[in-house]
Amino acid sequence: LMLRTWLRDGEVFTQVLTGKISGLSPVAGVPFWLEALEPDYIPLEKTDNSSNLVQGIYFNEWRRPVKYLVCQSWPGAGAAAVAVKEVTAENMLHLRFTRRLNQARGASLLAPVIIRLMDLKEYEDSERIAARIAASLGMFIKKQDVGTDGYVAPEKRKETQIQPGMLFDGLNPGEDIGMIKSDRPNAGLESFRMGQLRAVA
Repeated sequence: LMLRTWLRDGEVFTQVLTGKISGLSPVAGVPFWLEALEPDYIPLEKTDNSSNLVQGIYFNEWRRPVKYLVCQSWPGAGAAAVAVKEVTAENMLHLRFTRRLNQARGASLLAPVIIRLMDLKEYEDSERIAARIAASLGMFIKKQDVGTDGYVAPEKRKETQIQPGMLFDGLNPGEDIGMIKSDRPNAGLESFRMGQLRAVA
């Protein structure tokens, strides 16, 4: 799970716990634990240049982490304010994927392609909806212009329930049946999708 979090979010944190901890019992008599933390627990929005606080991490003058701000409860629970504690760098492990020097937080491996994937999903959704609409299309009745010889004006608008294999013989003189053609589903959808996925890879 930690590796998956690192690949998806670009980073993962682990707090090292030793000694006597309330609520934890030593395993095999060794008072040592590792608490895996998702990146959301270290507030990304916490930045203060006056105290060298960058995205939830305090740095010294050599850009080495000194301590971390850690939320004491899940920040996505919807609470108005989440209590924050400080954890020293000696007790925090930070595995992150970086693309440049002095980068404080990790960057997701999906960051360069996430917009392309979102566009692909929206395109597939639009094609799916268009295919559903196309499957609901039936036929229409072509009528001659008023005044043409043999044309009989209908008394009222007709509605016909279409079923598979039915025979329709309710045409008036001068009327003809036309079929509604649709180009959905798009024949090039599969090749377009594969091209986008190859570009992502």
